[in-house]
Amino acid sequence: MAIYQFLDFTFCATTFALTQSGKDKPIRPKTAQALLFFLTQPEQLISKHALFKALWQSEDVQDYRLFQVISELRKLAPEQQLIRTQPNQGYIWQATVTQVTPVQRTQLPWRAIAAGLTLMISTITSAMWVSHSDTPPTTNLLPAMSSYSNALIAFRKSDLENAEKWLNFSLQENPHSIEAQLLLAEVKLHKKELTQANQLAFKIINQTPTSDYYRTQALDLLSRISLENSEINDALNYAIESKALLNSSLAVCSSEVVNQRIATIITNKPATASTTQHNPVNRESLIVTIVTNNKQQANTEQSAEHLALCHQLNQPTSFNFTNSTLHSDIFGLRPRTMRT
Repeated sequence: MAIYQFLDFTFCATTFALTQSGKDKPIRPKTAQALLFFLTQPEQLISKHALFKALWQSEDVQDYRLFQVISELRKLAPEQQLIRTQPNQGYIWQATVTQVTPVQRTQLPWRAIAAGLTLMISTITSAMWVSHSDTPPTTNLLPAMSSYSNALIAFRKSDLENAEKWLNFSLQENPHSIEAQLLLAEVKLHKKELTQANQLAFKIINQTPTSDYYRTQALDLLSRISLENSEINDALNYAIESKALLNSSLAVCSSEVVNQRIATIITNKPATASTTQHNPVNRESLIVTIVTNNKQQANTEQSAEHLALCHQLNQPTSFNFTNSTLHSDIFGLRPRTMRT
């Protein structure tokens, strides 16, 4: 896990967490991506096209989007010249950057581990001896999975504190569980802890290897986080990226959810705004195309039972852009009190 320091800032390359003098500093995901790109190449000339490729995976991007990101980075320390513009060439990060190696946890001696395991086995054996032989076990799941199951139940009941508690426990037992990370990000989103939700979503996207489906869910999270921040263009772009990853998969039900997201965002965008980065598109025709294509895909690729279950999960969703409480969460998973 790479940690970078500049001025009085500390930035984690894994979680995109930024702190200033030990205090959390909010930063947009795209700006955090740009910050990492600069921090890994300090005092080097970086062209505008290189930044387009790194941040948007395309050079066909309007300049104002990059200008906004650069401006936000400069505002981190307005009194310092963090980034110097080289006219017609690109940008140079000027602040001194130090990469810090995180302190590793002290490893317990193997004898201590063995002694602990012996004591634990002895305790379990004693408990089994005194228990009734005809009493069935409450669960055969390992702690990481059973705690994740508890978190799901708590989330459905909108008990966000308990959900977060069980998820943190689950991730201590199995730090590599993408499902637990995704659900924890959902909990953070519902608690309006948007910076932490952002960090978790980007952590999932940056993990290697991570399946396209997990990246799709993380992008879907980022889309809804952007809606909470009233960043409608970013919300739409993340949703479209999410849809693109699903196009090559058999996740037709998930694709339908993402299509609903895109259609809803387009419907609620101001009529004067473009639905893409470049060319205005007729919103109604785009929505019809999205929904029609998805229905055709569903009808040809999935069984009747699968489509029926999908219909049960995917109830109509709505986004309120003035008070953006989200009525649609993980694919098919909604807290009871937040249904429409």
